[in-house]
Amino acid sequence: MDKFIKFCINHNRDYDETTKNIGRIKKICNVEEFEDVVIPLLNFTEVLEKLMDTFSLNTCIAIMDTIKMIGIFYNLDQSFMINFLEEQRNLEDLKENKSMYSKFSIFEIQKIMEEKAEYYLNNHCPFTFLRNFVVVYLFLNEMPLRLSQWTNIKLVIADYEILEDFDEEPFYLVAQQGNFYFIINKFKDGYFTGQYIQKVKKRSNKLLTKYIFNMGAKGDYLVCNKSKKAITNTNLANAIDSFTKKLFGKRISINNLRSQLKAYQDVFNLNPQQKKVFLL
Repeated sequence: MDKFIKFCINHNRDYDETTKNIGRIKKICNVEEFEDVVIPLLNFTEVLEKLMDTFSLNTCIAIMDTIKMIGIFYNLDQSFMINFLEEQRNLEDLKENKSMYSKFSIFEIQKIMEEKAEYYLNNHCPFTFLRNFVVVYLFLNEMPLRLSQWTNIKLVIADYEILEDFDEEPFYLVAQQGNFYFIINKFKDGYFTGQYIQKVKKRSNKLLTKYIFNMGAKGDYLVCNKSKKAITNTNLANAIDSFTKKLFGKRISINNLRSQLKAYQDVFNLNPQQKKVFLL
């Protein structure tokens, strides 16, 4: 750690702020030794979500600068740095244009989504726009998953299989005889430890039917592009950013929504399974 701190000081970073950020990063990564932060940081989307849940925007930006220095110091691969720099720019943009992001009510968002749902069920809209609408709608009404979890939901069309048998992957959406089921599997140290199965509500079922069957989203994953290929976390984050700006006049991330929904989970009458998703 001393060599890293010296490296930061040689690159015009403040000693006290660097050491403070190292402590914060170790806490977020749940490690005791500084050298052990590298592996958790590779799952950067999850780290960023934890940062945003824990610290103020300005503190997150300061921590991000230290993470960037870690990436340079340990020569992390190009894909990590590209993803990191995109997220860093998003946070800096959020700081510069805070009024476009922060002034929103999740109750207002849910009301607008309900009002628009019937319209999009009965009218044509582009595939990508409907996909983004479905993700936000399902987030609010079915499963408040992290952004990185949405991109990993396996889509399965299975009319006769036993739902409990879908236990190899963490997240499934199973279409079975006209109904849809979220299946959430828990693993610890590589071992299966539990499962939630939740049948989606009537309107969510209609939206999914239109999105998947009528518009042809029958790839391996629920969240895909028009070519039925899976998309990255960054692509989905940017898509939700653009979608919310167009629909609500302000940029609202899945992380923003998740923080709000977590705070008001009892007001929204979340069921026990939905509440447990916040612990995943």
